[in-house]
Amino acid sequence: MTERPLGELVAATAALVSVDNQNNPVIDETTAAQAVGIAQKIGQIDGGQPGCDVHSTQHVLPSEKFMAAAVKAEFPEIGRRVDMAISESRSGVALSRETAKTKGSSFRDSVRSVLSRHRLLILAVIVVGFIEWMIGTGWTQRVFDLTSDQAHIFALALPVLFALVGLAVAQGVMASAENRAPRIIKSATALLVLLILIVIVCAGLIISETVVKGSNSGGGISGGGISGGVATSDGSGDTGYHLVKLGVYVSLLLMVTALVMLLHLLDLWRERKKEVAANALAAMSATTPAQIAAANMQYLESFLDVYDSLIATREAIVTSYIAGVRAALKPDLGDVWSGEHLLDPLAEPKWVEELKAEIATLRATA
Repeated sequence: MTERPLGELVAATAALVSVDNQNNPVIDETTAAQAVGIAQKIGQIDGGQPGCDVHSTQHVLPSEKFMAAAVKAEFPEIGRRVDMAISESRSGVALSRETAKTKGSSFRDSVRSVLSRHRLLILAVIVVGFIEWMIGTGWTQRVFDLTSDQAHIFALALPVLFALVGLAVAQGVMASAENRAPRIIKSATALLVLLILIVIVCAGLIISETVVKGSNSGGGISGGGISGGVATSDGSGDTGYHLVKLGVYVSLLLMVTALVMLLHLLDLWRERKKEVAANALAAMSATTPAQIAAANMQYLESFLDVYDSLIATREAIVTSYIAGVRAALKPDLGDVWSGEHLLDPLAEPKWVEELKAEIATLRATA
């Protein structure tokens, strides 16, 4: 009958020690109150079923030994934490710190973070996509003499490949030539402007028919040769036309690469500057060794407070158990049974002495 209440008490005492928002150990008062109530329930059960009577040679109730060692099982775990804290303190690590938030970021926050970090790259994708949707396919089909299906494949696949090259170049710059990133950004901007001008000029020559295909076309410039204003019939006049067409082809693809590289590099450089500024601010506000020692001393002292609170909680638990027993115990057995021995103090754990010594050392240096 006592198994379930004893299990509840074990669970309650195991949860007595918690941490606050500064990672300092504290006693959970709500759990402590629950443990005291469970102890009284156990005492009432033991008083109703003592397992002995007034004529027994020994008057030991079923849960006496268990209650005598109440909360003692928590000391080794606290001692392990104390050993770790002392080791970190001796290494100069600040022990008191904000605990990590258990609540993860929402999907909306994650999306906002991605949009914020890569907003210029996203702008580049939108611009390239808009150009391809509006005029890219038509240019590809007309300039390169492709079918409609071929034009769609060309207009979508090649920009994607060259955009990936731009991404790789931007990442490579930040990985191996970060200090030269501002100069590379300026050079990429100039290159992008040059490529745009080349595309405009070359496409304009073809669309305006200033340069036309040499065979079966009349009027205008037939590649590099002019014969009375009429293109030669052997196709030798196609050279200029193909050169202009190649200029549009190469310039468009390089423009995609340069645009993606430039805007992605700007995103990466902006994030890097934020990181550097944050690191500088952290370095300016860093605590001194003396401040760390003083904070660590207070942190370690909180373990002594927890130890004292555990001893007080144990006394409250045992006292509640004794009260429960006496409320249910028969008067004749109550005259010979005394639970005062259950309140005998426990032996002080070894880690308490080590903790006090470390606190004294920190007090001398703080």
